[in-house]
Amino acid sequence: MKNKKLIKVVTILLSTMLLFNLNLFAQNIGVSGTVTAENGDPLTGVSVVVKGTSNGVVTDLIGNYSLKNVPTNGTLVFTYIGFVSREVAINSQKTINIVLKEDVLLLDELVVVGYGVQKKSHLTGSIAKVNTSGMGDVPVSRLDQALQGKVAGLNVQNTSSEAGVAPTIRIRGMGSISASTSPLIVVDGYPISGGLEMVNSSDVESIEILKDAASAAIYGSRAASGVILITTKSGAADKPSYNIKFSTGIKQTYKRVDRYSTQEYTDLRRSQKVAYDAYMASIASSSKLNINNDLAAYSVGEKFGFRDWQSLGLQTATISNIQANVSDGNEKYKYYLSGNYDFDEGIMINSQYNKFNMRAKIDAKLSKYIEVGISLTPQYTKRQRPSNSSGGWYNNLIRTGDWMPVYHTPESIAFITGQKPTFAKKAGDYAMGADFSGLNYTLLDGTVVTNATPWNTSDNSPINIADKTTFIEENYSLNTNSYVNINFTKDLTFRTSNGFYMAYMGQDYFIKSDGLKPGDLANGTYRNDLLIDLLSENTLTYNKNLGKHSFNLLAGFTSNLTKHRTAAIAGTFGNDYVSTFNAATAITQKDANGNILTQTFSESIAMVSYLARINYSYADKYLLSASWRADGSSKFGPNNRYGYFPSVSVGWRITEEGFMKNIIWIDRLKLRGSYGVTGNNNIANYAAYNTLSLVNYPLGTGTGTVTPGFINTNPTLGNRSLTWEQTNEINAGLDFSFFDGRLNGTVDYYNSETKALLLQQDIPSITGSLNYWNNIGKVRNQGIEIEVDTYNIRKKDFTWQTAFNIAANRNKLLSLGGTQTFNLQLGERNEGYAAIVGQPAIQYYQFKVLGIYKTQADAVASGISGAAGGSLQVWDNGDKILDQNDRVVSGSPFPDFTWGITNNFKYKSFDLSFLIQGSQGGKIMNGDINYVETRRYVKKYNYASAWLCDGVQGDGVTPVSSGGINWMWTDYVLEDASYAALREVTFGFTLKSKYAKKIGMKSLRAYISGQNLFFLTAKGLRLVNPEARTKPTNAYNSPLVDGYSRGGFPLQRTISFGLNVSL
Repeated sequence: MKNKKLIKVVTILLSTMLLFNLNLFAQNIGVSGTVTAENGDPLTGVSVVVKGTSNGVVTDLIGNYSLKNVPTNGTLVFTYIGFVSREVAINSQKTINIVLKEDVLLLDELVVVGYGVQKKSHLTGSIAKVNTSGMGDVPVSRLDQALQGKVAGLNVQNTSSEAGVAPTIRIRGMGSISASTSPLIVVDGYPISGGLEMVNSSDVESIEILKDAASAAIYGSRAASGVILITTKSGAADKPSYNIKFSTGIKQTYKRVDRYSTQEYTDLRRSQKVAYDAYMASIASSSKLNINNDLAAYSVGEKFGFRDWQSLGLQTATISNIQANVSDGNEKYKYYLSGNYDFDEGIMINSQYNKFNMRAKIDAKLSKYIEVGISLTPQYTKRQRPSNSSGGWYNNLIRTGDWMPVYHTPESIAFITGQKPTFAKKAGDYAMGADFSGLNYTLLDGTVVTNATPWNTSDNSPINIADKTTFIEENYSLNTNSYVNINFTKDLTFRTSNGFYMAYMGQDYFIKSDGLKPGDLANGTYRNDLLIDLLSENTLTYNKNLGKHSFNLLAGFTSNLTKHRTAAIAGTFGNDYVSTFNAATAITQKDANGNILTQTFSESIAMVSYLARINYSYADKYLLSASWRADGSSKFGPNNRYGYFPSVSVGWRITEEGFMKNIIWIDRLKLRGSYGVTGNNNIANYAAYNTLSLVNYPLGTGTGTVTPGFINTNPTLGNRSLTWEQTNEINAGLDFSFFDGRLNGTVDYYNSETKALLLQQDIPSITGSLNYWNNIGKVRNQGIEIEVDTYNIRKKDFTWQTAFNIAANRNKLLSLGGTQTFNLQLGERNEGYAAIVGQPAIQYYQFKVLGIYKTQADAVASGISGAAGGSLQVWDNGDKILDQNDRVVSGSPFPDFTWGITNNFKYKSFDLSFLIQGSQGGKIMNGDINYVETRRYVKKYNYASAWLCDGVQGDGVTPVSSGGINWMWTDYVLEDASYAALREVTFGFTLKSKYAKKIGMKSLRAYISGQNLFFLTAKGLRLVNPEARTKPTNAYNSPLVDGYSRGGFPLQRTISFGLNVSL
């Protein structure tokens, strides 16, 4: 009986437990859904967690999530940086779609700073965070090109339209005359040269610009020109994600040089000759116009046709890009792998740019205390050009007369061999100007011109040069960086990061003999460069909150070793078929300008650094940050090997004060102030030392005896007391947000002075050298920057956002070591630049044009040598001699202000964005005008109403002059470089996720994009590109030469179509 009772009790208990467990099981369900923003955009990476548990996931690329084993009476918590968190009761729902509202105050947004991250609300320096959304839709081969117009104070100039060429970047003006003014590029914590070329736009997580010295001082001697921080994407603890981006398009020249045809030009010259020669009958024959060669050239064109060389040498180029990435992870590890291919055909024939690169990042959490990671970025680029100097080749293209044939025809061969029986070329061979020299021409009026030399700019045609030239530049690079984080406690972390960067560049140039002038041998150059950089950084970070006090402490040590090796060889070849140097008939040591062609060179640069920083806040209202860095560099002599770079900055979050609580229209208001010191070590290595090379001295007994020895090979004497350029900067800023986040922005004022400027000073030749480096100057940059973001419309189906920025910088040279003026004259026309204390560091130094001499009598009465009717009338100091003493400052290349405005529209699944960017003020030197070779066929420079004689004065100068005042370096060649450009336009469509899923995708987006669609330039600009900066020879490589364009590349208009797919 007892056993029966026991069995009954056990049965009842088991049944009760089973029912209880079944009931529990019934209360746990699966929940899924989508998380979107108010405008309908899916949110990726939103944390979705069952409240009070560790059961959670993050949303995928299209905002979807899925959770299992969720209690029916539980609560889901949705959190995402930049958005207001939400808690939603489950109530047995299996599908929960959530809309998160944007937190307009963005108090918890993290901003990358040097050696760490910081809340945006706690920033005390001037740091701009770039909006990277949509950046991958811009068809550029380099990330830096996509930054133009996006940040106040960041000036990006596309000075060359050549495929793959880097733009010029400056942050807050030019702070050095001789050293580099390019900002430091740091990618995932690794300072690297060429860093922006190695980063694909789709790999970018964030871009921060450290603009003031207080923010950049933690990078010390490399940060005088600002710092650009790039953080690339990492994997996420989620399901595998696969993404593919593809775009293709075309690009064309936006504007070409407006040229006279040979006929138009010759007609002008004929009418000019009739009028001018009649008036000048009493003048010596040498003063009369001789246009026989022009008429002969026209005769060639009449016989064999005219052609447009720009259409022959410039092409509609194709561009394409494909990017793919995959990422995955869990709580223990995560990885990100991407690949990229860029192709740019180039608008010049026989030009091309290819880029392949990959990026792999792996992060792992080995334990509660140890985290490790490694990244690897290999890259290969290949650039092909139509000649060894693309600028020179394009310059010849726009100057070649349209009378000259590209190829010889039977008719042209018959015409030439009729007078030159030994002429060896045949029909189908390339023609050149020399082929038509020394011949007799019968003009239309029956006049016979004997032994004429039809003018042409080149010894050979640019099409022939491009066809007979091989110029290939290949670059191989590898960057790897690894780290170990040891979390001793939740507050104390040690991090060691060690990186390796290697870059190899090979350049191969060869031109066949028939691509040169007659009699020249085939020649070529081979060059290779190897750069190896090793970096070790070790930091200790401590974070502590004590009531209202919050501390972040950083201390670290870094070491950096860079090795660079160059080898180059140049020579001439006996035939056009074997271009390897074992077939060279002679090795060329120098070119015609004295530049060394055949050489070997190696250098090593070492730097050690110590750094420290403290960030402190009290009650989240009052902020303080201070940093210090010491750099020791082998570039400087033992007297000044170390440089020290401190900074301090403060902030006051005014809206956290009690008296601001009732002012509801002010969301955020913060005052900032900072002072910092940075340095510049971007000078030539070994400038502190004298360098030697072997030489044979004619010493010893006997005729012809030589004794080996050494000689100082550098014309620049070493200076062991050489020290750092040092920039001291103060910055005051205001951050604000009004009207529930509809109006946000920053205003910054800065004043920076760079002292101990590195300049070369001349010394007596008795020393055996010409000059030496010395720290003798000081320059100042001061300005104001404004950035404003507005949310004009923010509805569920329609949003409109605007971002505007403007920056004005004033540059002034404060001292030159006791000298008030430094003048520089260079080039064939003695182009002049001047650095004058109290004025901008770079200025044009020219003869000032007052007008033109309307009559010959006026010219004679002036008493100025070279003056003639129709020539330019320039100012002189009264001594009737035009020389150096008559030059005046005529302008500066620095703009008054730069600006950009971006508008983003979104309506349901459609989006439209456009960027208008501009530069106001600043001059550009039109080097083409001053060269008679170019002026012969360029309509913009030769006015149809040109002065011909006293009775036909017109309103322009004499269209062609081979000497005299019109040949001089006057401000007639100076032009206003102001412009406004429609830089980017993108129109896109994103397929709704529910439809994308039906075709096996998570998301699908298609877009069409355009660049440089419209340019509005200043009145009177005759250049085809207001941003073009070209230096025709090495003589123009002085840092004082800026704003010079001769044969500058034309603007390129780009149209592309793209697809973004997520799987």
